[in-house]
Parts: sequence; C-alpha cells; structure tokens
Amino acid sequence: MTDADITMLSRLVESSPVIVLVCLAFIVLLLRWHHRMEQRLEQKDEQIIRLHRENIQAMHEITTAVNRLTEALRNAR
Repeated sequence: MTDADITMLSRLVESSPVIVLVCLAFIVLLLRWHHRMEQRLEQKDEQIIRLHRENIQAMHEITTAVNRLTEALRNAR
C-alpha cells in the first residue's frame, strides 16, 4: 500500500465511518457464509465417499454371489 492509499482510506474513515462499518460487516457476513459453504461441501464429500464405499462393497458381494452360483451350477452338472 502506498502512502496515497493510506491517506485515502484515512479520509474515508474520517468522512463516513458508518459506510466503513457497513462494509466491514458485509465482509464478515461473506466470510461466515463462505465458511458455512465449505463445511457443507466437506459434508457432501464425506457422504459421496461413504456411498462410493457402500457401492463397492455391494458390487463385491454381488460378484461373490454370482461366482458361488456359477460354481454351484457347474458342480450340479
């Protein structure tokens, strides 16, 4: 930041502190919203991973059942 930028910000704060407070409050609200969205995305990621693992387990169980059935049919002949 240059000295001119700092001077400009100082003048803004002196001339309209309410606007500065409103802007800061808005930034805080945006940061809180962003944090909540990140948490929701993490929960969704965890849910997707859990469902993926369940699907893999179910496919493994189906494959095992098909292999057993195939073996039983071969032995029945």
